Amino acid sequence: MGKIRQKIGTTKEELLNSQGKYDEAIQAYDKAIQLDPNYAKAWSNKGMALVNMGKLDEAIQAFDKAIWIDPSLAEAWYHKVNTLDKLGRHEEANKVLGEAIQLEIWISYISANLISSM
Repeated sequence: MGKIRQKIGTTKEELLNSQGKYDEAIQAYDKAIQLDPNYAKAWSNKGMALVNMGKLDEAIQAFDKAIWIDPSLAEAWYHKVNTLDKLGRHEEANKVLGEAIQLEIWISYISANLISSM
């Protein structure tokens, strides 16, 4: 079930999030996580919905869970660094950025996003 879920993505959840329906999006992410607790992308996307709601500390916990499950999930690292920065936790953000760079995750994510935005 988890592999199928990962292939189809979190379309409903992402749509709710993009429409500003953050509470509904979080409920949908929680349901996906309940079905597959190791679904790293759902944890990361839940983190973004929490950021959008201003629940930054909770968002960091979601990003941490995503990174713990899948250390190669670059978007979780990226959003964690940005969220730490928003909280004014700059030293911690720099430390996390350094960890991501050591894992060579950050560079591939940034490169892919720069290329796709051109």
